[in-house]
Amino acid sequence: MISLSPRIYFVLLLLFALLHGGCSCNSAESRLASISLRRSDDDEDQPTPPPAQTPPPVQPAATPPPAQPAAVPATPPPSAAPNTPAATPTPTPNPNPPAMPAETAPPVNPKFASRRERIEQLAENPPADKAEEARTKLEIIGEALADMIVDKAEIPSAVRKDSRGNTLLGWRVELLPYLGYEDLYAEFAVDKPWNDKQNLALAKKIPPVYQSPERQDEATNFLMAFGPTCAARASSPTGLDAVGRRSLATIPLIVEADDAMSVSWVKPFDLEFNPAAPREGMGELRGGSIFVVTADGKAHKVPASVTPTEMTDFFVLANGFDIRKVAVAQSQPQPENVAASATAPADNQIAANIPAKMTPSPSPAAVEPGPALGGAQPAQTTPGVGKLPIPDPKLTEEAEMRIREIFANEFRGADSENRRADLAKTLVDAGKNLGDDPVQQFAMYSLAYQMAQKGKSPVTAKDAFDRLNSQFEFDTVNQQLQLLRFSAEYVSRIPQDRKEDFKQLAIKIWQVSYDRNNFKAVDELFTIIETFARSQNDAAMMQRITGLREDVSEARKVYADIESQFLSLERPSFNPEGNLLVGRYLCFHRNQWQQGIPFLAKSSNQKLKDAALLELESPTTPTLQAEIGDMWWESVTGFPPVEKKRIQRRAAQWYQSAIAGLPNNIERIKVQRNLDEYKKLYPGEPIPPLAPTLGTASR
Repeated sequence: MISLSPRIYFVLLLLFALLHGGCSCNSAESRLASISLRRSDDDEDQPTPPPAQTPPPVQPAATPPPAQPAAVPATPPPSAAPNTPAATPTPTPNPNPPAMPAETAPPVNPKFASRRERIEQLAENPPADKAEEARTKLEIIGEALADMIVDKAEIPSAVRKDSRGNTLLGWRVELLPYLGYEDLYAEFAVDKPWNDKQNLALAKKIPPVYQSPERQDEATNFLMAFGPTCAARASSPTGLDAVGRRSLATIPLIVEADDAMSVSWVKPFDLEFNPAAPREGMGELRGGSIFVVTADGKAHKVPASVTPTEMTDFFVLANGFDIRKVAVAQSQPQPENVAASATAPADNQIAANIPAKMTPSPSPAAVEPGPALGGAQPAQTTPGVGKLPIPDPKLTEEAEMRIREIFANEFRGADSENRRADLAKTLVDAGKNLGDDPVQQFAMYSLAYQMAQKGKSPVTAKDAFDRLNSQFEFDTVNQQLQLLRFSAEYVSRIPQDRKEDFKQLAIKIWQVSYDRNNFKAVDELFTIIETFARSQNDAAMMQRITGLREDVSEARKVYADIESQFLSLERPSFNPEGNLLVGRYLCFHRNQWQQGIPFLAKSSNQKLKDAALLELESPTTPTLQAEIGDMWWESVTGFPPVEKKRIQRRAAQWYQSAIAGLPNNIERIKVQRNLDEYKKLYPGEPIPPLAPTLGTASR
C-alpha cells in the first residue's frame, strides 16, 4: 500500500474542492440561463427592466455633501472566483424614464356583461315567488351554459380531473366568464384541485345566480344531472356528435335538487341520475314539480304528474323524450307553445268565464317578415304596454254578482236570442262608464261578451272583446280565435260594412299562428277567412288563399320532420342533416334568414353551407356580394319548386345589392343576366332589399 505524505494529501484535497466548486458554478449558470430563456419566451417582445436602483440624490452646490455610510464590501473581481463571468457595468438609470404604455384590458363580451347586470338586478329585486326566482336564475345559468356548449362543441362533464387524477374545479366555476364574472374566474387556480386553499377561500364569493332562493349561504341546489345513461358524464365531456338525433332542446342537463343534495358551489359535486328511481334527489322544494334546464338554455317545470317512465326516457340519452310536451308553461312561454293552445276545442266553452281562460300574452318574436296573407303584415308591438293585469278571479266574481243584482230584470228577461243580444249591448254601453273601477269594468265586458255569444251576435261580442283587449292583458290569440270561430258560424248576422273588420282580424291571427308554427290553427283560419271573403265576394283574397295553401303545405311537411326529430328552431343541432332541415324551414319557408343562416352554415349540403358561411361574414364589397349571389343561384339542384324559388330570390337580393358597384366587365353582365332570368321565371315577384346586417354567428 502506497502512503502519501500529508502535503500531497492536502494538495489533492484542495484540487478536488476547486474542481467541485467549478462544476457547481457551471450548474447554477445553466439553471439561470434556462430560467432566463423561459422568461424571455413567456414575455416575448417585452423589454427586460433594469435592476431596481435608487439614483443618488443630486445635491445643490452650496450644500455640503452628507456623511458617507460605512463602506460596503465590493464585489470580488473576476479572478477572485473561478468560472465566474465578468461583471457587466450597471447602466446609469434614466431619471425620467418614458412612461410605460397602459396595459389594455381584454374586451368584455357585452352579451355576458349584460347577463351579469341581470343577475345583480335580480339579486337586488327578487320576485316574491321563490319558484319564479329559481326558474329565472336557472334560465340565466342555462343561457350561459348553452353558449359554452356551442363555443366548446361539447357538453361539459360533472367533474374534471388532471393527469394525476386530482379533482379540479367543476362546471359552475368554468361557467363564470359566460355569466359575466371574468374577474372572479381569474382569481381561481383552475389548474389546482378544487379544495386547494386558494380555491376554497373563494367560495364565499358565490355569484347570486347560484344561490338557491331558500338559502343565503355559499351552497347551491343547482346541480348537473350526470351518469352513464345521460348526456353529461361523470368525468369526461360529451362530444356533440355523440348525442345522435336528439337536439339541445330535449337534453336535460341542470336540475334544482333537494336541500339534502345541496353543496358548496365551488365543489364539483352533482346529482347522479338513477334510472331505477328517476326522481331521487329532486322535487321536494316545489311540491313534487322539478325545474330542469335543457341544453338549449331553457328552463322547464316538470310537473309531479310526469310518470317515472317518462322521466327516465327524458334523462336517458338513448330514449329521447321531449319534455316540452308535458312541461308546465312559464309566464313567458315560447310562441309555438302558446299558439298551440289555441287549437283546443272550445265550442262548448264559448260562454265560460273569461277571466279563468285568459293568460298573459307572449312577446312577439322579432323576425324578418314571412309570407303574408294580405296587405302589409301587422306591426309588431310590445304587448301589455299601458294595459292592466287581469283582475283577481274572486274579485271579478264578486263584481259579476253585483252587476247581475243591478241588472236583475234584464237577466231574467233574456229568454231569447234577441233579448240576450240586446242585454249584451246594454252591458257594453254600461261598461264605458266604469273607468274608475277596472275590476267592475272587466266583469261588465266579460258578461257582455258571454251574453253576445248566447245571443248569437258576433258584432256585439267583438265590441266587448275589443274593449277587453284594449285595456287588459290576456291571451289575445286564443280568445280571438274562439271569437272568429263563433263569428264565422253566424256570418249572416254580421252587417256588410262590419265584415271587413272580422276578415282583417282573421288575417292577423292567421299570420300570428303561422309565425308560431301552429299549422292546425292556420288551416282553420284559412277556412274562416274564406268564409268572410266569400260573403264579401272578395275574389282576390280567395285567389291569394289558394296560392298560399301550397306554400304552407310544403312548410308543414318540413316542420313535421323537424318535430319528429326533436330539433330546435333556436340553436343548431349536432346533426348536419338536422341543421339542413331546420335551415331549409327557416330560410326557404319562413323567410327568417337571420335565424336560419347559422343552421345552413353547419348543414350537410356543401353548396348551401359555403354560401351561408360567406354570408355570415356580411361582406360589403360588390364582388363578394355577387359571389354570394352566384353561390345561392347555383345551389338549387334537388330542391322542390317552392324552395328553389326562395333560394333564387336570395341570390337575386345579393345580385341587386352588388350590381351598382360592379365595374363594367363580364361579371356585371353575368349578374344582370341572372337578375333578368329571375324576373322572367317569377314575373311580378318583387326583390326585397337585404336586411341591414346579418351579424356573424360563431362557427
